[in-house]
Amino acid sequence: MKHKGHKEHQEELFFSFVLFVSYVVQISTCINPCVYGAFKLKSVTLRLDVISPNLQTLFHGISFIFRQLPATERWLHALVMLWVVWQLVTSLGMHIHGNTTAAQYSIIGWLHIYGGMGLFLPAVTFFAIVLYRRRVNDLFPWLKGNLGQITADLKMLKSLKLPKANAGGLAATVEGLGLLALLLALCTGLLWFIVSTISSASAPLLLEIHKTSVGAIELYFYGHGAFALLHFIVWWRG
Repeated sequence: MKHKGHKEHQEELFFSFVLFVSYVVQISTCINPCVYGAFKLKSVTLRLDVISPNLQTLFHGISFIFRQLPATERWLHALVMLWVVWQLVTSLGMHIHGNTTAAQYSIIGWLHIYGGMGLFLPAVTFFAIVLYRRRVNDLFPWLKGNLGQITADLKMLKSLKLPKANAGGLAATVEGLGLLALLLALCTGLLWFIVSTISSASAPLLLEIHKTSVGAIELYFYGHGAFALLHFIVWWRG
């Protein structure tokens, strides 16, 4: 994989971090209030109860974004998201091209390859659960030419208003496309590794498709993360 600018990856990891932090609230809401007591560190007393109202407000706002997700889906979302971040990070240390042999793969390259294999089952399970709950018309309205809600959402954005996460809307469509990009990246990566071990002529093509789908996943991080941040900002200001 080619190296990318530091700024791009800082933004990518920032969005990923924000989504990951959202799951902290699921634990924090179960913690006894005494956790916000006084703590001593090198003779300095830290009064967490002074800042706890702000922290609680932050946690409640992040929880607001994911309030509609079932518990199983939340944890699978966290697992898949962190795993994808790991795959994106390890891809920075890879220098694999169409004519690169297995003997030339670096340790980071093998970590990326085996990581992708391990991610396949959790990602497919997550996709199946989301699709079963949301249905095809919600995530992929364009399959039947149902673009009404997407058009309405775009008009709201044009008027500088944030649309809600409606079924078949812009946010749902971005999520559906992101899930498809993830599955495409996993399938093409797995197929590339299999055919590359037998010196197949189609290996370079599969590798290029895999890299393109990874680029789509990065765009999904920006889009999905941006929507989450905007909803959080709207909630906070409200």
